[in-house]
Amino acid sequence: ALGPMYVLYLIHDNVVFSGLFAKNYSQQFAASYLGELRKEFFQKYDKKSVANASVAFALMEFEKFIEKSKRAFE
Repeated sequence: ALGPMYVLYLIHDNVVFSGLFAKNYSQQFAASYLGELRKEFFQKYDKKSVANASVAFALMEFEKFIEKSKRAFE
């Protein structure tokens, strides 16, 4: 069992950045984490790349940054 959790999300230019966080995890840190993901994502991909992605997992190489950045917010 994971225990009490909350979902936080950020929508920017039709892209949703979301996370599932432990209830005792700081909402400020959670928001900062999603903000960092948004910033890095839009540095790597422009609006045209996002609009041309036919499926959500077309940009999955971004997963490497997500995994690396999660460690900084643990």
